[in-house]
Amino acid sequence: MDKKIGDQGRALFILAEVAVANKNRDGAQDNFQKAIEASKDPKVVGWSHVYLGRILDMKEDREAAMQEYKEALNTAGKLPEIKAAAERGLQQAYEPPAKPQ
Repeated sequence: MDKKIGDQGRALFILAEVAVANKNRDGAQDNFQKAIEASKDPKVVGWSHVYLGRILDMKEDREAAMQEYKEALNTAGKLPEIKAAAERGLQQAYEPPAKPQ
């Protein structure tokens, strides 16, 4: 049990996604930040930056959000899904999808 197997950053990323699903932005933000620090996987790091950018956009901190989108491009810009998401974030502030009525 004491042995760490795999990428701890991936586990933190999953915890952050759970926090997002539970509408816990602060918990998600904290775990995405920890995932960036703990992971060596460019996909985990890149998506964590994208999601941090989105959270910051929703908190109306556009300057910090833009920095996260830029970091996503720097970290995982060769991965097309992350590149596209980061570029969208740089072009326009993130707005969550509307809920169906």
